[in-house]
Amino acid sequence: FNVNGMDVEDFALLPGGRFLGVEENRPSLFVGVLGTGLIEKRYIPISQSLPGAVYPVQASLPQVLKLRSKNRGFEGVAITPDMQTAYTMSQSPLEVGCLGGTSVCRNGRVLRILKLDVSNPYNIIVTGQYIYRMSDPAVYPPGTTARALKLSAMSWVAPNTLLLLERSDDPGLGGVRLVLVDLTGATDINGVFDTSLVPEQTAGAGDVLHPIPNHVSA
Repeated sequence: FNVNGMDVEDFALLPGGRFLGVEENRPSLFVGVLGTGLIEKRYIPISQSLPGAVYPVQASLPQVLKLRSKNRGFEGVAITPDMQTAYTMSQSPLEVGCLGGTSVCRNGRVLRILKLDVSNPYNIIVTGQYIYRMSDPAVYPPGTTARALKLSAMSWVAPNTLLLLERSDDPGLGGVRLVLVDLTGATDINGVFDTSLVPEQTAGAGDVLHPIPNHVSA
């Protein structure tokens, strides 16, 4: 195990010749220098650690993120034109330890969008957390399963508006959708379910456990 290793998925430019990257193993965010590729700081979920890393590591992301499925962590990052705010999102539902089994959370199709204050790249702060529920598998080719749905990319379009690339990886079926999502009116669950899979379990159980927070409109 290499504590410095990452499964990098996406980048966004930051001021001062720096970049913000996301990877899916921890999952984590990281800041680096464009000219050299040198990693200056990495952000991982609370309660995790990377002893021996060759760069500073800060465990400040919501702890619940460590419950991602293997290789299904952060898949995309989007940044506002002023480079002060960024967004990232899990590729698939968080599911490790899901009440009733991982299929409950995966079938619920719930992902989390994180809003980040990146005005100081060396002190990135999570300022918002929203629920996005992926499309019904019925809008994909016949035979598509909820477990096969995932996010592949995201872009900033306008204030509170993101464009998502959603797709299926069911063998032989495929299927891709561009989804425009609006965070306006969505419930900010930041600090509420930071250690809990309630939104994922609720959706997967047919909303019978608790009312699912208002997810982003698409």
